[in-house]
Amino acid sequence: MKARVTGAMLLLVATGAKAGDVLAPVQEIMGATRQFWSEQPGSNTDIFTEDRLARLYSKDFAEKYRAAAKYPAYEGGRSPFSYDPITNVQDGCSIEDLTIATESESEGVSDVAVRFNNLKCLGAAPEYAALNELHFQVRDEEGRTVIDDVLHKSSDGSMRSMKAELVALEKSGREGQRAADTDAE
Repeated sequence: MKARVTGAMLLLVATGAKAGDVLAPVQEIMGATRQFWSEQPGSNTDIFTEDRLARLYSKDFAEKYRAAAKYPAYEGGRSPFSYDPITNVQDGCSIEDLTIATESESEGVSDVAVRFNNLKCLGAAPEYAALNELHFQVRDEEGRTVIDDVLHKSSDGSMRSMKAELVALEKSGREGQRAADTDAE
């Protein structure tokens, strides 16, 4: 009986630790993003460093990012995005009113909702007061808690997948390169 109670307690502790781990990769990404948009940016604000791709993202996400990054948005750049893919803007303000919370869990995927405002400094209009919302899809992969996708919630309530966008960026870049190669011949 004592062994069963101890086992049950260990299971509860492990489950609690697991749930806490779900937030860790999201908190790191949001910390780097917050630092990037602060008035005093830090040196480690790139959310897609090779280290972070290997530690914080699923293999599938990292592969899609690396494939798309072969075609940077800007000459001499390294990102396939022409905007900040977390804040969803090119120009913004310091991140305020940040909340990070697990919303749900289904079939091994935790939905971690992130809400913040990064437009308040642009004025008092209602669109500058609205919260930006995105959802990190976090799952276990080979014993690590990783981000498998990031979904941006638009004003109409629809969700846009960052992984799907990476696939589209890679395809567009590949087709653009093919067209450039053909023109050069």
